[in-house]
Amino acid sequence: MKKVLMLAFSHIRKNKSQAVSLLLVVFLAGFLLNAGLLLLFNFSKLFDEKSEELYAPHAAFLEVPNPYIEEELDYLKKYPDVTATESHELLAANADIKFNGDVIPGLFMMVKVSEQQLMNPLKLIGESLPLNESSIYLPYIMKTGGLMELGDDFYVTVQGHEYHYKVAGFTEEAYFGSSTIQWYRFYLSDEGYDKLKQLLPSSVSVLHSVRLKDPKSSGTLIKDYTNRFYYEKSGNNNIFNNNISYEAVKNSRTFLSNITSMILVALAAVILSVSLIVIRFRIHSSIEESIVNIGVLKAMGYLSRQIILSMILQFGGISAVGVLLGVSTSYSVLPAISNLLEPQTAFVWNQGFDLSSSGITVLIIVCAVLFDTAFTSLRIRKMHPLTALRGGISTHNFKRNPLPLDRSPGKVTLLLAMKNIYHNLKQMIMVAAVIAGITFAAASVLSIYFNVGLHPGAFAGLIAGEVPDATFVMKTPEDSAKVLSDLKDSDKVRKAIFYSSRSVLIDGYNAQNYISEDFSLTEGKLLYKGRYPRHDNEIALSGASSRQSGKTIGDKVTVTYNGKKREYLVTGLIQSLNDNGYGLAMTTEGMEQLYPAFVPDRIYVYLKNTGDTARLIDEFKAKDGALFSNILDMPKLIEVQLGVYGSVLASISVVITIITFLVVVLVLYLVLKTSILRRKQEFGIQKAVGFTSLQLMNQIAISFTPAIISGVVTGCTLGIVGFNSLFVALVQSMGIMTASMPPSYLFTSLLGVGIIIFSYVISLVIALRIRKISPYMLVSE
Repeated sequence: MKKVLMLAFSHIRKNKSQAVSLLLVVFLAGFLLNAGLLLLFNFSKLFDEKSEELYAPHAAFLEVPNPYIEEELDYLKKYPDVTATESHELLAANADIKFNGDVIPGLFMMVKVSEQQLMNPLKLIGESLPLNESSIYLPYIMKTGGLMELGDDFYVTVQGHEYHYKVAGFTEEAYFGSSTIQWYRFYLSDEGYDKLKQLLPSSVSVLHSVRLKDPKSSGTLIKDYTNRFYYEKSGNNNIFNNNISYEAVKNSRTFLSNITSMILVALAAVILSVSLIVIRFRIHSSIEESIVNIGVLKAMGYLSRQIILSMILQFGGISAVGVLLGVSTSYSVLPAISNLLEPQTAFVWNQGFDLSSSGITVLIIVCAVLFDTAFTSLRIRKMHPLTALRGGISTHNFKRNPLPLDRSPGKVTLLLAMKNIYHNLKQMIMVAAVIAGITFAAASVLSIYFNVGLHPGAFAGLIAGEVPDATFVMKTPEDSAKVLSDLKDSDKVRKAIFYSSRSVLIDGYNAQNYISEDFSLTEGKLLYKGRYPRHDNEIALSGASSRQSGKTIGDKVTVTYNGKKREYLVTGLIQSLNDNGYGLAMTTEGMEQLYPAFVPDRIYVYLKNTGDTARLIDEFKAKDGALFSNILDMPKLIEVQLGVYGSVLASISVVITIITFLVVVLVLYLVLKTSILRRKQEFGIQKAVGFTSLQLMNQIAISFTPAIISGVVTGCTLGIVGFNSLFVALVQSMGIMTASMPPSYLFTSLLGVGIIIFSYVISLVIALRIRKISPYMLVSE
């Protein structure tokens, strides 16, 4: 074993710079994989830990006062596995809420500061001031994502009236502080609460909160509870008969971290593949460079397995050091990742050492490298000592000479470069494959940033299903027909339709029902298979609901609402991130079969020019403002809500682009240095016959250019064609089954051109070592 170790260390000493380059490639793979796994496995645990620390609810039910309050609370107390319940009064209403320098629609819940709360009680973060009649405590998400500071003016707009408060502090909220679910709990002084209650008497509501032995059973509790007290007893289905499950809140708080972790893990897989390809190339090159030495070793009595073992120890040792360095370094960047995610999660992530995630990272990378090395080195067993001593020549070679220099047209430098491509075709394919892989990864991330950060309309369509230019929400549904007629008559409006939603049960499970008179007038990507419902006995079912119920196109499902059940034929499949992907679509006539008194209460408006959205809203507010409970400027809303996602993905895109160019440098260094060493004698002879160093440098740089260009073209093409498939693979578990977001042709083209130019320049820089080669040096050696 001692001899084998000496042999392995001699290989490393002989090729120190290449060993360092390989170590850096493996370092990047270990760094990204460990960071991705830590984020994937542990960030969701952070939410669980915070929920336990704050004693947060596992299910919450917000309702208007009704005759069943006591019965409801008694039902919750007696429900199996319920460990704690509480119920208290608060003020709740739909509102426009100041956020990130603009306003977003949401549900505010105003709580009296003296109210005794068992679950997630008031807990302030950072500096704070005492509350008075004109001040307020906000959830921490309003600071991290909403960019509010202590002492700032904060306001909510309810039914056209603004209510202003001074920010006195921020509260730690596990349950009611998500920028995607948009239930926000605020605290007012007793005087401020009583004053607002007098101004908004219709906002008085009741919040039931429940804790369970297993938080995952909150969905079952909500299904049973709503089935008994809501769907069977009341058709008054509005925001104040609403509920949130633990899993829904958890998904909303960890959505961005999950996307980020999947991107990091995917990129780590690409770089690990790159490192395996490089190792394979390096072993082949090492065998060719040391073929005579291998013959000598075999002639001296070394066994093939000993030489192979020395290769395994060499590359396995380098990889082990690289992955351990990558794993340890990844922990140092976790605070930066936490700061990056904080505007969306409102959590501070302090991650300690995690043996399982780091162990998986080390095990995957080291085992992959060991297997790749062992498999590639097997050719040594077939090598006879005599053949090795001949330099690997077992017989004469009568291969045709491509591009004979005396008869082929063109400059000699270019012809020699082309001959080098021909003689090193496998090497060129390896370089092209590596460049294609990292280009594809970088192009895909840039396209994700393009769609989420810069032009989020298509991504918003995946989340909501249908995104108009403006949404008019009626106070009284009976006024909808008049407003719809007025909107259609406006010269700014291209199209206006009724589009409402109601919570229903599908075969006993809660789902969001999207309702429209004619879905052919919609413009979103809600439908991905089959067709929209046209008749009153048809529905389109979401992919998540289809999996849950086991029903698909052509089957019948039972829908329950307001105590009435009816079977519907499934004609298509839809998708949306809302409500964790559980939903369906039916016509207005189909909804009337369940609830004859149903009247649409929302109008979706599509403008001839989206720049007129704000003017149209102002016009209708001035004319009929009292008719609306809310009017949403959807482009502005999307920009505000998805702004946090954009900033996070911008940072990720920059980091991944830098890593891409770094991998290009490392791979080219490994390949070019090996190529120069192998052709050292050839370059010396060419210098002796009159070639300059610059000509030889260009020759070797040009010889790799076709491989780089083909790799870039392949990677960019895959990044454009396969972008949507990759994105769906990342978010399919959240309810998205297909996507048709536009890839960024500009970013992808700039990336491709940048890699090609950068690769050529780096090739010339690496090839500078040719200047040290001289005919005299070769003779003296």
